Amino acid sequence: MNLKKSIILSVATLVITGSAYAMGPGGPSGGPPFGPPNMERLQFDLDLSDTQAVSLEQLFEEQHIKHQQHRKQQRTMRDKMHSNLSEILTASQLEDFRAIQQQQRKRHRRHFEQRQAPRCAQTW
Repeated sequence: MNLKKSIILSVATLVITGSAYAMGPGGPSGGPPFGPPNMERLQFDLDLSDTQAVSLEQLFEEQHIKHQQHRKQQRTMRDKMHSNLSEILTASQLEDFRAIQQQQRKRHRRHFEQRQAPRCAQTW
């Protein structure tokens, strides 16, 4: 039973640290930057062999690179969409469209902050 718990905990730790590392600086909501996982700590906590530690480090780095590439693709697609918008809409319509987008961002940000508020207030 203890072995099963250890394996589950190890996998959960790997998933969490890998996800955090893949997010890159700023985290999912622009909060404090995430850095690469502390491999020495992981190696100790998970009792990793040197080979496993190197493999994990490579995996995290590959994931980080893929995430950066994905963000670059998103920026490119967004820039192309904005270029296409300026070809379709008049200058006045484009200005109104950007104002609407800004309002939506503010509403989304408020909604997100309200959802996060109870979690932040929790004490462990």
